[in-house]
Parts: sequence; structure tokens; C-alpha cells
Amino acid sequence: MTEELKVTEKPTCACEAAIIGLYVCSGIFDVGQVANKITVELTKPGKGKIMCTIGIGGNFQGL
Repeated sequence: MTEELKVTEKPTCACEAAIIGLYVCSGIFDVGQVANKITVELTKPGKGKIMCTIGIGGNFQGL
């Protein structure tokens, strides 16, 4: 018996957020800088918004 795997067009999740927070540590080394560049590129098409962990502790609006 062979069953086909059915894949939905767009997976959904009950925990899907309106804004996806992107947290990155830029650091001072090459890997951190690459991670930062990737994060910036993800914000351009609207895949998420760069956020800062300090903002959470400071209770800034929008985080």
C-alpha cells in the first residue's frame, strides 16, 4: 500500500504572530556580521522586524 503525502499550499500555525521579531547578535566577529546582514535582508521583503532584547526589558511600545 502506497499513500501519497499531501502538502498544504501554505502551512498555518495557531501561534502565528502579526509581526515576526528578529533578534540577532551582530557581535564583532565575521559570523555575527553575516547574521546581521541576513537579518537586514529579511526585513526588506517584510519577513520580520529587527528588535532589541533591551527594548523588552525597558517595556518599549511595539515589542
